[in-house]
Amino acid sequence: MLDHGIKVNVAAERDDNSAYSPGKKTLGFGTGGVDDAEDAEIILHEYGHAIQDAQVPGWGDVAEAMAMGEGFGDYFAAS
Repeated sequence: MLDHGIKVNVAAERDDNSAYSPGKKTLGFGTGGVDDAEDAEIILHEYGHAIQDAQVPGWGDVAEAMAMGEGFGDYFAAS
C-alpha cells in the first residue's frame, strides 16, 4: 500500500478519462458524462496504479507492464 498521501484533482479534464500520473504522483479524474471521481470503481482502478508505482517505481514503462497494470487496476476495483 501507499505510505503517503496522494493529491487528487476531481476535475482534471472535461473528457471521460481518468489517470494516475507516476511523475507527479497524483490522480486526475475526468468530468465527461458522469464525473469519474463519483465512481468508486474508477477511483479504485486508478488508485491501483498508484499502489503499483509505490511498490515498483516505474512500473508500466513497457507495453506488457502497462497491460498488467490495467489488469491489476481492474482486479483491485472489482475485488
